Amino acid sequence: MLELFKENPWLIVIVLGCLIPISAIVLGTLTTYLQKSRQAELDASLKHDMLQRGMSADDIVRVLEANSGRRGKGCRSREDSLHAAEQPKQ
Repeated sequence: MLELFKENPWLIVIVLGCLIPISAIVLGTLTTYLQKSRQAELDASLKHDMLQRGMSADDIVRVLEANSGRRGKGCRSREDSLHAAEQPKQ
């Protein structure tokens, strides 16, 4: 194997050119997975704690939306609704 690289040194550049992007993709995918799984773990723990305190489902949803800044699918914020009402319809 080393003889191949000694005879053709340009192969080192090609091999590194292939390995570096592949390793970057694998590392990026792995860190994204770990981040999402940790966030899901924290959300589950928070929900469990709130249920243990006796909070209702509506209270839990309100707290989670306030903490994360995320809105449900298809939901509009108050500002979005006001902005849509101000625009003239054509």
